[in-house]
Amino acid sequence: MVRLVHDAMTPQRILGIGCGTGRSMEQLARVFPAASIAGLHISHDMLSRAARRLRPYGERIQLVEGHTVMARLPSSRLILWFAPIAFP
Repeated sequence: MVRLVHDAMTPQRILGIGCGTGRSMEQLARVFPAASIAGLHISHDMLSRAARRLRPYGERIQLVEGHTVMARLPSSRLILWFAPIAFP
């Protein structure tokens, strides 16, 4: 997925819906070093794991706990959003 997006665009703002442990966000952060990234997840435990994984990226990555309907997301215009899905 990341490679397809990279070939098509260079986003400045990225939103990960259901970001889980942050693995996809980490990949996007490496591929798009100039992008600011926000991750949204309903589980506090998953966000804690994501925070540990994404610590090296500092303030460039924001994590938000909540549901997509009720979350307070960064207010600036988002260019790319993604929803990583895990299948059993």
